[in-house]
Amino acid sequence: MSSRRALLLAKGFFLAVCVCIPCASYAQRGGSNLPTTNPMADTADGRVSLVVMIRDASGGPVDSALASLNSTDGGILAQSTAAEGRVEFNNLVPGDYSLTVAAAGYDTYKQIVNVIYQGTISYVILRVSGEEGSDGSKGGPPVLAPKARKELMKAIDALRVHKPDQAREPLDRALHLAPTHPDVEYVYGLYYMELQDWPQAMTHWEKALSLYPKHYNSLLFMGEGMLIQKKPQEAVGYLNQAAEQAPSAWRPHALLAQADLVQHNNEQAVQEAERAIKLGHADASGVEPLLADALVAQGNRQRAITVLEQYVKEHPQDARAQKNLEVLRGMAAHPDAPATPEKKSPPPSGGTSQP
Repeated sequence: MSSRRALLLAKGFFLAVCVCIPCASYAQRGGSNLPTTNPMADTADGRVSLVVMIRDASGGPVDSALASLNSTDGGILAQSTAAEGRVEFNNLVPGDYSLTVAAAGYDTYKQIVNVIYQGTISYVILRVSGEEGSDGSKGGPPVLAPKARKELMKAIDALRVHKPDQAREPLDRALHLAPTHPDVEYVYGLYYMELQDWPQAMTHWEKALSLYPKHYNSLLFMGEGMLIQKKPQEAVGYLNQAAEQAPSAWRPHALLAQADLVQHNNEQAVQEAERAIKLGHADASGVEPLLADALVAQGNRQRAITVLEQYVKEHPQDARAQKNLEVLRGMAAHPDAPATPEKKSPPPSGGTSQP
């Protein structure tokens, strides 16, 4: 397995877990080279995106709702109509935006959203016109006050350049200003993950979920943390919830494939890996070696060869995938000949290379 430390904002790597392949002659992968789970990873040009999940009070999707993304001074930047309760705005400059969601028969929803990373998700709960919650709120996660948001951004900027010592003070100030906001607890978790302290990080993500149970990023990282701690059954619960909150996201399904493979649920592992690839397209190309692992575990070596051949053609620098492909080809050519599996590396000491 890869022993590289868990780095919050590094790109191009993913969860490393010990995947048990029942075929002893198959070269064991030293760890997955899947893209990072990191929801804060920027695009190459620094642009980010916002996904708006629009639900009614019962949790069902609201179709045909019109979502408008405006500048904070009121200028309309983009509009889109929800399909299956989902709208996505891409190619955004990081910063604050005014989000307005309107649908016939519902009160208009307005909120300032802070879009700071690729795949930022905003949950909108529309209420029937004239209806209010018991606390008078319109539902959804709480709004983070501007001063607290400014401090949180300072902490995130420090974590982006791997300087956790510079992130702690603004984080503490953000907590003082917004002691019950899930985003503050979430970023605290990222801070401790940068320090390779996964138990402490998970404590903060659990707190974030206690404040807002639908916090997608905390659900995703809790699932990854459970896998690192070799608790795949617990991981599945968090990852299923993450997939429910973001139906078009591929990362929860890639992690579910890992969890299923560890538990020898090989058919489900294949299905989840295929789902991740279908949803992520080129972004999820690193899932293909995991799909090959699952296919080998399932006994479908020929398809595993086909998958790895295509992957290696597009990623010739992946020596581990190339080695596994050679082993599989040798097994296909000489099914009765013994093969020496690749020796496993020791498990990582501090988690995964990752946000």
